[in-house]
Amino acid sequence: MLKLCLMAAIIFISGSAWAQINSPYSNFGLGNLQQEKSMFYKSMGGVGYGMNSDLYINPSNPATYAEFDTLSFIFDMAVYTESRGLNTVRESESYNYAGIDYITFAFPVTKWWKSSLGVLPFSKVDYQMVDGNTVPGVGYLEYNYEGSGGINKAYIGNALRFGKKNYFAIGANFNYLFGTTMDVQAVSFPDSVYYFYTKNTQSINWHDFYFDFGAYYHYEFGKDDEYVLGFGAVYTLGDEINTTENRLSYNYIQTSTGVDYIKDTLTFVEDISGTIGLPQTIGGGFSVKKKNKFHFGVDAEYQNWETFHINGENELMENSLRFAAGGQFMPGGETVGSYWRWVRYRAGFYYNQSALQVNNTGINEFGITFGLGLPLRRSRSTINLGLEIGNRGTTDNDLIQETFVNFRLGFSIYENWFIQRKFN
Repeated sequence: MLKLCLMAAIIFISGSAWAQINSPYSNFGLGNLQQEKSMFYKSMGGVGYGMNSDLYINPSNPATYAEFDTLSFIFDMAVYTESRGLNTVRESESYNYAGIDYITFAFPVTKWWKSSLGVLPFSKVDYQMVDGNTVPGVGYLEYNYEGSGGINKAYIGNALRFGKKNYFAIGANFNYLFGTTMDVQAVSFPDSVYYFYTKNTQSINWHDFYFDFGAYYHYEFGKDDEYVLGFGAVYTLGDEINTTENRLSYNYIQTSTGVDYIKDTLTFVEDISGTIGLPQTIGGGFSVKKKNKFHFGVDAEYQNWETFHINGENELMENSLRFAAGGQFMPGGETVGSYWRWVRYRAGFYYNQSALQVNNTGINEFGITFGLGLPLRRSRSTINLGLEIGNRGTTDNDLIQETFVNFRLGFSIYENWFIQRKFN
């Protein structure tokens, strides 16, 4: 299994695992921000701030690492396929994609100190838009806008546990953002052979560290301590992330095969140092669990985008709010019965009042999620299936509504690695 873990991590970090998803709204801000959670939490609407598990890794609240067993090693990864539709009042388009979702590991350091590390997506940029107008004496001008790339996050997190049965935990993730996003703007003159086309490209390379913090309180009660209440909170600083930017502008003609033939370079500047201001994030949640029976949670998150900027230029963004609720149910508990009574059934929903305002219209998102946790016999490992159905934006005010259906397949491998063997 270790060879499989290392191979998956190498593929993920190499960047070849990424699949882009055509989303016009990724043109704004940091692109499409991703949920920093495993499939266990994503299948329940994306809850996780106040919910923990000894089987599944939760990077969104590093304090929850404290729940892992002292003898355990956990490997958690998922792949996905997505079908996305783009709809206006006049037309519709659809796209399909697939890729690796995330790769994470968790392990104990001591009885009171647990750690996790992994690589997961932070943001994705992928859009293609065309506009145009007619200029007297020139003809039709066509404007093409394209964006691509993404930002990945590698992290190592630690949690400290204070207490045994009922405990309080604090945690922190040390994160490294890396990746490249590119924006291209092109102007062409389809009706004229007397004008060169013009293209402007801007690429931003991300390469900096930041921290996020979490706290969690775990309280057991009832007969045989079968019930658990969980309360969690997270905080991310509004850090300044260092970047380098490259800019290239040129006049060109396009060959019959679609290749740009550069006639004149207008601007070429490399390695421009800059900073991008991340939003401050505050989140909290709570959960209730009956051991080996059910687990339900609710989350809320607030992000302050008022100070967001890219290389000193402020972008008009609104503060965002996100709400999520969901849970898991296991019909059989620990009783002997059919396999399907041991399966974990999951469902949830979320609503995201995003930071985007386009044409004086808020770009909000709603989704419902479902999932199954299929336990492997004689093991605490599970195969996880997840389905997410949602929409983003609206067709009002000449805007685009995105609809999406995501299917995820995940593997949570639980092994005992730290048992001291006894020999006669």
